[in-house]
Amino acid sequence: SNFGKAPGSYKSDPNSYMKKLAKSCSVPSLSEVRRSNPDQLRPSQLKESKFAAMGGGGPPRRGEAPVMGLKSSKNFIVANAVEVILAAPKKPQDTTKKFLHKEDYGKVPKYLTHIKRDI
Repeated sequence: SNFGKAPGSYKSDPNSYMKKLAKSCSVPSLSEVRRSNPDQLRPSQLKESKFAAMGGGGPPRRGEAPVMGLKSSKNFIVANAVEVILAAPKKPQDTTKKFLHKEDYGKVPKYLTHIKRDI
């Protein structure tokens, strides 16, 4: 019966190996794409500005001075302590099973009745 090629026929032939760049096509350089098809380099959609997401109208202007000396009058330690004190207490999660409330509590297990019948 034939199950594939004969033994030894799978050996590689040293004269028929793949040459460098035999199966690859050349990628055009950036300057060639700029000359031939500049529309291909334009983004299809523009991202939203990260400055607009922060609430500003964009980056600060060249002559615009940054606001200096802003200080908060909020005492964060006291505010956090008040928040923790006024928070509702967490309810403990009781994950233990109550075996006394199961429907088969106090009954003889089925496997024991089978064993007793066999004896």
